[in-house]
Amino acid sequence: MNLDAALTSRRTPRMALLPLMDVIFLVLVAFICDTLQMVVHRGVPVVLPGASSGVLSVDDYLSVTMTSDGSLFLDDQPVDLAGLSISLQARLADGPIERCFVAADRTVPHGQVVAVLDVLRHLGIQEVALETMGDRGGP
Repeated sequence: MNLDAALTSRRTPRMALLPLMDVIFLVLVAFICDTLQMVVHRGVPVVLPGASSGVLSVDDYLSVTMTSDGSLFLDDQPVDLAGLSISLQARLADGPIERCFVAADRTVPHGQVVAVLDVLRHLGIQEVALETMGDRGGP
């Protein structure tokens, strides 16, 4: 038996690339889907009320947050109601504010939320939305 002929007649192993490409494609799709679900929250964490008609928005925005103890935040900076107006006027001098989200803890009195909305409207910020949690099963 000729060993040289037996060694040279063996086929070299091949790696199948198609299953590897399928796995890489699935990982890429999963990464893209996860990235699209991410939301940037600029405010202070509060317990939001629920709403079944809420729509997710990922655009650049301004965040006004009202906590359960009555504190008010512009993005993550603490302000009072007068300071909110002054800070927003300074930002409006840099350019128009496209969108503003108001996140109020569910225990914040309605009058305080209306006062913040009033400040925003007086400054000409027309696109104001209230942040809520996901569907709670109805109104």
